[in-house]
Amino acid sequence: MSLGLKRGTVQLEPHDKQWDEAAIQTIKILKSILGDDAIDIQHIGSTAIPAIKAKPIIDIVVGVTDFDKVMFVGPIEISEYSHVCNSKCPECGKCTNKDCTDKIVCLEKCECKKTIIEAESDSVIITQAENPLWGGVSKGVYSDTNTGYLKVENDNAGSSFTFNITSNKEGLATLYVYVTPKKYEDYKLNQQSDLIINDTQITYESETVLKDETLEDNHWATYFRRIKVARISLKEGNNTITFKTKGWHGLMMDKIEFYSDATINEK
Repeated sequence: MSLGLKRGTVQLEPHDKQWDEAAIQTIKILKSILGDDAIDIQHIGSTAIPAIKAKPIIDIVVGVTDFDKVMFVGPIEISEYSHVCNSKCPECGKCTNKDCTDKIVCLEKCECKKTIIEAESDSVIITQAENPLWGGVSKGVYSDTNTGYLKVENDNAGSSFTFNITSNKEGLATLYVYVTPKKYEDYKLNQQSDLIINDTQITYESETVLKDETLEDNHWATYFRRIKVARISLKEGNNTITFKTKGWHGLMMDKIEFYSDATINEK
């Protein structure tokens, strides 16, 4: 990320997500210095608009209770702060280092917890297609690796399987799945399965499952790849996560994984 321009230079650059992060950190610094004298602090201008190009100059506007009070805050006091968080959670963006004593960038600590639910679990409910083929949807275990799985055979559009979970509060969770690759093509889970959260279908785009050309023809892979699926909303209490097959492609899943500050359990 580059910020600033030489005097007399006008240059537009594509939006950089790091501009947003720089603005967030600057706002935290200003809040720590100005305290209650600042009514509101906002990132404004072209760098705050993701869809357009902008000069790499971040504009911050501050609303204050009394302009005379903030005149006593000098640029040296602001520029002295230089802490950089090197322990940022990729899910919530908060600091994961509980021992860090920084009171600005790292003031908010990550509370994310990981929950794993196996796809072959008894709590996972299978709904077969109207006319299931080749065994439809089934659960099993690889004897060589003792790894459980849930398998959707080819040509079973309309079949589904549902994970039943509980959450101790309403909030967001990041959903990951472990699935097998294909031999001849990369794929995304959203190309093959609808995702239905609490009876509401959501729009999502998963990470790509990269192909493995070393696989034997007409054989499933015996290992799984972890991909990020979506950031989903959970309600307090019981929740259902349903994957519904929408094409002819088969699927093999080992487990799903949640990251959230909520406590999530298998129902």
